[in-house]
Amino acid sequence: LSSKELTDNKSPVPFPAFLPVNYEVRDADYLLLKEAGQDFMRNSSMQSHTQPFVILRASRQPAVNASYSTMSTEQLVPLDLVQSVQLFNAPEVFTFNWKIQAFVLTPWVFSSKPKVRVLFYVAGRDWSRGEGTVDELPCVTVYAFWQTQEVRGSCAMGGERGTCMAELAPVPGWFAPGSEGTSRERQDPSAGNPVELYYQAQPKVNGKCNFVDGSQWGGSQQQAEYVPVTPMQRIGSVRLLQVPKGMATLSRLKLGNAIVIRTTSKPLKKTDIATFYILMASSAQLTNFTLRATIKKGVTFRTATPSNSLLWDITLDMGADGAIAVICQRKAPIPGKRLESSLLEVFQMDFEVEELSSPLDSQVIIWKLELPSASKTKNVAKTEGAMRIYTTQRDFVGLAPLVMDTEILNTAVLTGKKVVMPVRTVAVEEDGVVTDVSDYTDCSSTDEDVLKVSDRCDYVFVNGKETKGKVKMMVNFTYSYLSAQLELNVWMPRLPLQIEVSDTELSQIKGWRVPILTSKRAGWNSEEDDRKGKGCMLQFQHALVRVLTYFVAEQADPRDPKAYFLGSDWQVDVTRLVRYFMKVEDPRVARLQAGRVLSGRDLGTTTIQVFSPLSDAILAKTTIKVMDDKVTITELGVQLVTGLSMTLQLSPGSNRAILATTTTQEVLQSPKQEALVSALVQFSDGNQTPLDIYDPAYYRVTVTSLDQGVVSVQGTPPAVVAEGEGEGVLIRVEMSICEACQKSKRKSTVAVGNGSLKVMFQVNSRHPDGNTSSTDSSTV
Repeated sequence: LSSKELTDNKSPVPFPAFLPVNYEVRDADYLLLKEAGQDFMRNSSMQSHTQPFVILRASRQPAVNASYSTMSTEQLVPLDLVQSVQLFNAPEVFTFNWKIQAFVLTPWVFSSKPKVRVLFYVAGRDWSRGEGTVDELPCVTVYAFWQTQEVRGSCAMGGERGTCMAELAPVPGWFAPGSEGTSRERQDPSAGNPVELYYQAQPKVNGKCNFVDGSQWGGSQQQAEYVPVTPMQRIGSVRLLQVPKGMATLSRLKLGNAIVIRTTSKPLKKTDIATFYILMASSAQLTNFTLRATIKKGVTFRTATPSNSLLWDITLDMGADGAIAVICQRKAPIPGKRLESSLLEVFQMDFEVEELSSPLDSQVIIWKLELPSASKTKNVAKTEGAMRIYTTQRDFVGLAPLVMDTEILNTAVLTGKKVVMPVRTVAVEEDGVVTDVSDYTDCSSTDEDVLKVSDRCDYVFVNGKETKGKVKMMVNFTYSYLSAQLELNVWMPRLPLQIEVSDTELSQIKGWRVPILTSKRAGWNSEEDDRKGKGCMLQFQHALVRVLTYFVAEQADPRDPKAYFLGSDWQVDVTRLVRYFMKVEDPRVARLQAGRVLSGRDLGTTTIQVFSPLSDAILAKTTIKVMDDKVTITELGVQLVTGLSMTLQLSPGSNRAILATTTTQEVLQSPKQEALVSALVQFSDGNQTPLDIYDPAYYRVTVTSLDQGVVSVQGTPPAVVAEGEGEGVLIRVEMSICEACQKSKRKSTVAVGNGSLKVMFQVNSRHPDGNTSSTDSSTV
């Protein structure tokens, strides 16, 4: 690396020497990461640098570019790092964004309809690709577990929308007893037996599915071809309830604490009769009452029949406004003892639904109870309400909101730019056929402080005005009698953000004089006239800056500890997102360039701040000092780099984080091959920074060959060129101050360093050692 070790035992080194590589992931949305406890271990050498990152979305196979000064290397991210099993075969499409998503259509399963239904779809796939494409989509097997038992179901994804519906039939003994008259909407969330659902997926073989047979994948007795399978992935849970045989799920309306109206909640088809049962609470002890039903066009009243003509006498009064009044009079005492909570059926009313105008329609009946004057004074409960008759042309079994991804990172808090996730809502029929009903859907967010939903229900979004994140955030969708909840994880940057500065106390550097600036403007692009102040001053130290944060979310139970995106060991580098909202509070004391480099300007104390793009709030703040004391340059570390190589691998700490490790090559292998000269400045206070973060106008670097037969120095900026074989200390580098601040004609040298290099030419009969494998590199 250099002629001397780059450490100073007298003072602690807050930031070790590291290879200052810049990373960019092309053709992808990505985030750079920092893993707790690993930065120091991985990046304390000038020979290599490791940067973890995560790819969120990619339009084509991503490539990682690593650059160091004028050199760079680029490598495609191997597919096995982003897709453990290649499930999709889609010509001319990079399927990284394609992910199998499962949606449970039956969160409650009743023994009267003992089927668990799960819809599978390919999130991220263009909805308009249609059936004409030759995409080969995977096969899915669903597992339901209760206690030690298991049942399975499977389906093959495909069709116009690339979906499939898997059905499972739970064992009768899995159903827990439920209360009489239970409806899905009124069910206690903790009732029923919870059954866990998981799935595995596998690619098709020759266009066909080899579904699970027994405990093995493959359907024949012969030795089947190996087919990769995804790991088991949890879908969620459903609750199973036992209901009396023949009992349907019901809708109920209670009027005046006296009358209950019941009807089936099952939607009706054309010509079906809608029957409403009118029941009286035993505690009401009514002898007479009037019930009015107001109907609109599309519903026709047919008959009203007493349940027991010996007990009740009913009279009909048909109003001109479409209202039907049923006047009930009790003819005899109710025989036998009845519980206070029991209901007695009084009569039933039948209605017929007319021709349907849409695939799903509904009609409303307004009910009004009129009690005798004596009962009115004791009864303050509502006596009016509405019930809806749902009608359908198809046998829909569920509603499913489909999304591109089930995770949203709320970067809008940092950037002010809305983050949008498209939603498409489909109704699913018994045979698995889906119908797009997005244009007719109603929706609402359960917490707009976490996530919002558009007026047209076609996307969910965050706009930066949210106050928290949440795991299992629910958005409600309804379409006629169908309803569903979309479940998403919304991650919020933890505030305040963390501003990491390599040196928070910037001192003057002895012997390094720079022109006094007359301009107050920050940045290195000041006009030449502004730079030519009267006289010179000592250069202040510079420091590297980055902004980090965790992305967190509240758990479903707010009492539980917060969840972390990727885990609590992973911080996200958000410098790129907030750099336009970073500033130094007092620009006379220090300045910040591109959110990355901090330089001292004058003595004093100030702060680096990150502002909210949407308000006056400060998202992060850290104090820095520009000191009166002076430091010396104790070492100029010189590195000669002939090329860069890169390796990519999954991080042991996360199944989503990828580690990019860039390694320098320091052997010249052919005549006239060039090596890059770079320098690291170490100060007497223990801090060290790359020389190239300082304005190159304020120093000069002279590179000299110590053996012209082995290497020469050519060009601007200077490059070391191979001339003959040899190794050792071959280069001398001198750093001096700029001409404007030279006190005499003699050059004012601030620091000197030596650089070692090996020159070994490759010939057919000789092979270099293992450290000199060929790499992609750019020429200096």
